[in-house]
Amino acid sequence: MTIIRQGDVTLIRAAALPGGTRERARTEVTLAEGESTGTAHVASGPVVEHVRDDGLEVRFLQVLADGGLLTHTGPGAHHDTLDVPPGIWEVRVAREQDFYEGVPRLVAD
Repeated sequence: MTIIRQGDVTLIRAAALPGGTRERARTEVTLAEGESTGTAHVASGPVVEHVRDDGLEVRFLQVLADGGLLTHTGPGAHHDTLDVPPGIWEVRVAREQDFYEGVPRLVAD
């Protein structure tokens, strides 16, 4: 299993896109944003985002050729830029439990 991790964002190599996905964006895709830090994890290059929404959004990043990058941008960005090889990647963003609401939520920087 091939894994690429940058802070709260993890990319896991997938064999193929699952059925029911729809294409959503091209060239540059924001995978996660920090509300308090103003930073973002951005995939760029020859990329396409695919989304499957069956109650809980599941995101995939398809890197079409060499040149895919995962960059941490904004003030206070501190993660190195990573190369993302061609292929299909499942996008996972860290979650935390909101004990007041009793539900999980995406981690907010």
